[in-house]
Amino acid sequence: MTNHDPQSGQVPVSAPVVAKGPNEREIATAINGLVVCSATLAASAVSERLRVVAITTLVTGMVFWAAESYAQGFARRAVKKSALEWADVRTIVSQEWPMVSATFIPLAALLLVGAFGASVSTSVYIALGVVVVLLSVAGWTVSRECGIRGIRLVGSTTLTALLGVVMVALKFFVLH
Repeated sequence: MTNHDPQSGQVPVSAPVVAKGPNEREIATAINGLVVCSATLAASAVSERLRVVAITTLVTGMVFWAAESYAQGFARRAVKKSALEWADVRTIVSQEWPMVSATFIPLAALLLVGAFGASVSTSVYIALGVVVVLLSVAGWTVSRECGIRGIRLVGSTTLTALLGVVMVALKFFVLH
């Protein structure tokens, strides 16, 4: 909630801004998480073991999360020229968490399809398809919120979805 002067109705410049929804960093981190997820799914599929693919994908996301959190903390410390407070660390770690949480839906699809008896290859393709859908939804949603309509909306959504399609193509052409 922002403070305002009841007489003038104006909000002072120093009033806190309340963020609604994810911030820029969290959105970028989630997109990175989906790309890392899809690349790891594609690369680890050669193991032909569903459990290995799932664990490798989750652990890779967590490694990237830890590395990015460390890099952000290090950069913040360098800029502030002082040690980080625990509040800073909590903020950084939570802002980077979408890197990991972005993998949950594709991993759930992978494991669910595998549980119904699909091959590892089929399960990975389904999970990669889920990544493409998630990237498409992200592209569509962000573009719509920016006021993009018509053919530009289709183009923007397609461009975002192509990140996932590239990973599917890599899996198909490189690993076959």
